[in-house]
Amino acid sequence: MKKITVGFIRPIDPKPNFENTHFEYLENTLSDIIKDCSNEEFEFEPLGLVSTQAGVADITHTIIKNILSMDIAIIIASGLNANVMFELGLRASQKKPFIVVFDNETNLPFDITTFFAIKYPKNLNAPELKKFEIEFRDRFLGTWNTFVEDDGNTTFISSFSDSTIIEPNINQISLNEAVDKLSNMIDIMSKQYVSLKTDDVFDTLNFDHDIQIPPK
Repeated sequence: MKKITVGFIRPIDPKPNFENTHFEYLENTLSDIIKDCSNEEFEFEPLGLVSTQAGVADITHTIIKNILSMDIAIIIASGLNANVMFELGLRASQKKPFIVVFDNETNLPFDITTFFAIKYPKNLNAPELKKFEIEFRDRFLGTWNTFVEDDGNTTFISSFSDSTIIEPNINQISLNEAVDKLSNMIDIMSKQYVSLKTDDVFDTLNFDHDIQIPPK
């Protein structure tokens, strides 16, 4: 039996306009469904948040490495959280499967709706949530089975493989080297911005700030 890792990209509780444990509850619910999808061939193992790894000094490095390496990613796009949108973009650049879910009060940008996102009830009402859980289970199994059968050729980024608009010259580098470069870029970017709130403190673990370019 082959073990398949599944990671979650989601906002961290609590968030404005959501119950305090909204996203944790949703992740736990989906994790149970994912584990139940295991069969004689594949054992699906939910690993929790992509940022979850005890004793890690460089959290940005850990997040990016997990996003790029996990077998399946579940992205909870409710509220259009800035961190989640950035991490969704990173995942979409990989020839690996991912599933987007969002609440019924969030209006997704057109670019994300093309990912065939699944909608769930924001109030987590049991009867409505049950319908969503059935749809999620079908989508999860369908996404993975299609990925295996087509060897990743139906993933989002694969749809651009035959484009003739641009012929980029891309040097191949290792995953660790790519993660280091992305981490450095984020560190540089974080030093170019300041919070609009004078009483706010910049936290490299949380980019959910209203930002502006600092005065010269």
